[in-house]
Amino acid sequence: MPTVRPEVSSRQPLCVLRLEDRLTPAAGNIVGGATVAAGDVTGDGYSDLVVSLAGRGSPTVEVIDGRTGQVAWQFLAYSPDFTGGVSVAIGDVTGDGHADIITGAGAGGGPNVKVFDGVTRQEVRSFFAFVPHFTGGARVAAGDVNGDKRADIAVAAGFGGGPVVAVFDGATGAPLATIVNGDPSSAVGATVAMGDLTGDGRADLVVGSGGGIPVVRVYDLTHGTDFVGQFPPYDSGFSGPVWVAVGDVTGDGRPDVVTGAGTGGGSNTRVFDGLTFTLIQSWMAYTPDFRGGVLVTTADFDGDGRAEVVTGAGAGGGPNVRLFDGETAELRNSISCDGGDVVPLALAPPPPTVSVPITAPIAGTLPPDDGSVVTPAEVPDRGTEVAAIELKDSGVAAVEVKDNGAGIAAVEVSVNDSAFAPATVQEDGTYSIRLTDLQPGLNTVVYRATDLNGNRSPVTVQTVLYKPAPKPVSTAVV
Repeated sequence: MPTVRPEVSSRQPLCVLRLEDRLTPAAGNIVGGATVAAGDVTGDGYSDLVVSLAGRGSPTVEVIDGRTGQVAWQFLAYSPDFTGGVSVAIGDVTGDGHADIITGAGAGGGPNVKVFDGVTRQEVRSFFAFVPHFTGGARVAAGDVNGDKRADIAVAAGFGGGPVVAVFDGATGAPLATIVNGDPSSAVGATVAMGDLTGDGRADLVVGSGGGIPVVRVYDLTHGTDFVGQFPPYDSGFSGPVWVAVGDVTGDGRPDVVTGAGTGGGSNTRVFDGLTFTLIQSWMAYTPDFRGGVLVTTADFDGDGRAEVVTGAGAGGGPNVRLFDGETAELRNSISCDGGDVVPLALAPPPPTVSVPITAPIAGTLPPDDGSVVTPAEVPDRGTEVAAIELKDSGVAAVEVKDNGAGIAAVEVSVNDSAFAPATVQEDGTYSIRLTDLQPGLNTVVYRATDLNGNRSPVTVQTVLYKPAPKPVSTAVV
């Protein structure tokens, strides 16, 4: 599907920098810190960054293309005079197979949540998650809670509100669940992330405390609001908010939990095993004397099946965003806004396409009536099985893609470099499409599967499909 490109904005874009030696956030003229989300928004197979700068003077949201390092998309999420910051998340809310951007107004803006279509780049939804006069803001996350292959939206109340998280259906906007994460009389708010920690194919809620005793709790919404477990991410002496994210940092096929200490806690970033909640890694994303906190998200930027940890400097830290190896705490890349050479964020090319071998029928003959079938191919470390391509006597091919547990959100197919067309999900959970544009001879067929949460590069499989020439029409006179 073609992507609509907006006109170039006159606003100053973020600058993508080469790896910096310093760890002190480069404040420049922007000191409000950065909120971050990551995923493939541009649809090119590379993870991108979505960044909003709280101190910029306007609620600007920018998509940084992970492949080129350029600003791919820039827009105002709210009124230009709003300066309270913007919470951002990524997920396929519209159900078209492309990641959309979800925003929540920060402090002073009310709990206004919006969805911007990742293809048309237009606002497609706007609602208040809580009572409109609440001015603590809204913190957003996205994931498929109800199993309808669309990202649902979780909204946590900002500071000044109760420790409440509300979940809304991505397809209809209807409320799905409400979680009270602790003492309902407290007014510290909460933080939220989403990911499938329980392994049931549906996103769970990961809720961080908004203040007070630091704690992270996990809720399974499959059968109500079941409490799964909790753990203390920091010492009890820390009383600031705990920012949370979810991603498979270790590459074991299960999401892990990433935490960032909020204001007052420095930039202490930690990774916990998503199953046992044991500590895997801990480091300071910025210098120890920086006390503005650190916001976190995850995405696989090098295609190795392990999510990198992305950090945004908190209040007073400036527009400083960094990429770390979550297992080793190695600083891998950095972006800021104080000048520098634009470079790609991608740490390596995306995984190579997997070639599925085909034995072409002998030229001039038709395949058997039951079709010529391609051997199924398992895509390594991605959990997606490419099932058979079947070429029928009519010359129409059918492609099926199965989900082996990774959680597919969408499947698209392209023939001979044509625009990708969406496949249709069947009752058995497979996706299928009939290929009617095949030409006689060899045809290039590419099909890609996007994961449920939109936070990993799509699985892309390329193969060659042979279509025999049509039978010659007899001109003999009887």
